[in-house]
Amino acid sequence: IQAEQDRIIRAPHRGVLVVEGGPGTGKTAVALHRAAFLLYEHRELLAKRAVLIVGPNPAFLRYIAEVLPALGETGVLLATQAELFPGVHATGTDTPRAAAVKGGAPMAEALALAVRDRQQLPEPGAPLIIPHDDGDLVLDWEIAYEARQAARDTLLPHNLARPH
Repeated sequence: IQAEQDRIIRAPHRGVLVVEGGPGTGKTAVALHRAAFLLYEHRELLAKRAVLIVGPNPAFLRYIAEVLPALGETGVLLATQAELFPGVHATGTDTPRAAAVKGGAPMAEALALAVRDRQQLPEPGAPLIIPHDDGDLVLDWEIAYEARQAARDTLLPHNLARPH
């Protein structure tokens, strides 16, 4: 495990975390270690809920089902997208041109802008209220603004900048 991967694995529990990267970059290893880390660190909280790992296909999930117990975890639900939405079948394939557009730098830039657009704050002066199981977290607008700006100043992708 490399240092950057370890930071993702041990990042604070803040809800959904997307692990992304190209082929062979260690996404699966990071996701598995992240799941095991969270299940260990937050066992009491997560025991009250179901933990779901969504995989791209049954072969991938069979692999996950073999590896997670070796990391000490057995109480995880595994499903493909198809199993989450029975009867819905994705049948389309992209043309080579569409695939090139979707995989190109302009698309990556557009998606980065879309994520940035979602990093919204309430109206100036209004508190930011974040719902949580243990009660709502209420942040002053100024604190929320400074936290968002500190994360943006790192120039890291959204998920990696979350701890800042």
